[in-house]
Amino acid sequence: MQGKKIPKEIKAKIIEESLLEDCVVSDLAKRHSIASETIYTWRSAYRKLHSVDNSARFVELSVPESKHVNLQEATLKFANFQVSIQGQIKSTVLLTIVKTLEEVC
Repeated sequence: MQGKKIPKEIKAKIIEESLLEDCVVSDLAKRHSIASETIYTWRSAYRKLHSVDNSARFVELSVPESKHVNLQEATLKFANFQVSIQGQIKSTVLLTIVKTLEEVC
């Protein structure tokens, strides 16, 4: 489908599948012969259109540079998935994870 206009119905099915918990976007992109980045762009636009409150997806988290905290457990809940981290994790690492998820989601 590369280089062609993708019908709305197929695009909608691809977006829906990409939002499933066990979906691997790169595999989905290969099956439909489109770039993974295209799917991420579509998902972002979909979420903006269908989200009541986009600001509720992420909570700003900041830790002063001079003070690092080691967490025992962290759970990040999003509209369509949840990430749980257990064990010793630095707060700065958690910030990096949140920023990465923000860019991808």
